[in-house]
Amino acid sequence: MSAASKIEWTDSTLNWWEGCTKVGPGCNHCYAEARNARFGGGQSVNWGPGAPRRLTSEHNRNSLRRWNKREFFQCGDCGARSEGKPFMDFGPNMGAGDHGAECPDCGSRDMDPVRRRVFCSSLSDVFDNEVPQEWRDAFFAEMEAATNLDLLVLTKRIGNVRKMVPVRWLQPGGWPAHVWLGATIVNQPEADRDITKLLQVPARVRFLSMEPLLGAVNLTSIPVAGSGHHEFDPIITANVLRRADRDAPAVHWVIVGGESGPGARPMHPHWARSLRDQCESAGVPFLFKQWGEFAPSERTMAEVAKSDKKLSCVPLVPGQPFPLGVVDHVGKKAAGRMLDGRTWEGFPA
Repeated sequence: MSAASKIEWTDSTLNWWEGCTKVGPGCNHCYAEARNARFGGGQSVNWGPGAPRRLTSEHNRNSLRRWNKREFFQCGDCGARSEGKPFMDFGPNMGAGDHGAECPDCGSRDMDPVRRRVFCSSLSDVFDNEVPQEWRDAFFAEMEAATNLDLLVLTKRIGNVRKMVPVRWLQPGGWPAHVWLGATIVNQPEADRDITKLLQVPARVRFLSMEPLLGAVNLTSIPVAGSGHHEFDPIITANVLRRADRDAPAVHWVIVGGESGPGARPMHPHWARSLRDQCESAGVPFLFKQWGEFAPSERTMAEVAKSDKKLSCVPLVPGQPFPLGVVDHVGKKAAGRMLDGRTWEGFPA
């Protein structure tokens, strides 16, 4: 649990339990599994099929209750989000004066109330088959009650959602509006397989976490049931980003990032730019989280052959030799999160 997360798209993280099983290429270098091994004497004791998941402490599991009662702010000057730092200015003769919250980063008192975003299960998967259903049901009850928070539930098992959430959540108007549902997508096959499953869930906010991005993805090419031409505009065809029927389900937010940590695989710059452009065209909020360990390089492929091992060529289409992109292994901090000269900080309304 972290009340102040460093993850760019959330404010806090919460785990009711720890442990998971790898289910795809995006899991190859899982930071949560590595963390589990550090605390497990070198073995990931809560990872894999049949391994017991570890229920966290009661104090930790009660975090949603505490956060749900607390005010949360965004600084109007520097943009930092936090609970703020209390201040009190005494009036004449030490009488009552001004009081409130100020920004712990820049000291500004221009603090706007906002909803805290909480990433639920950053060290696990809510819809993991190995998790006892009673744990999940208790977690869902806590989520339902935390109406002052926006709860971001991200899963690699989107096909399990409908059979594991409370039945009432699937009824018209039954899904809690503050519970956002996301699917992890790392390549086109996963997009084709899983996004239509995400659209079948009646969450108010549906999002994609495309990290680590391991290949080009065209979201507009994914077939959607009930799409096709419509009388009011015969040239518009629905896709997962832009639906011709305004009330039809769609993706509301896209997060993109490259891989970081040991063994990280580079991301072709075009993959990120293409998704940014797709979202821009459809009016869908786009957040670029990071380049990861590799940053775009202005050096040429000819220089790669005679350079040190930090330069790499990344094929636009994995498994095909051309076209290639050149990236530099500079580390996560140096690579940063600027895409074409700016940060992309889109969030759903």
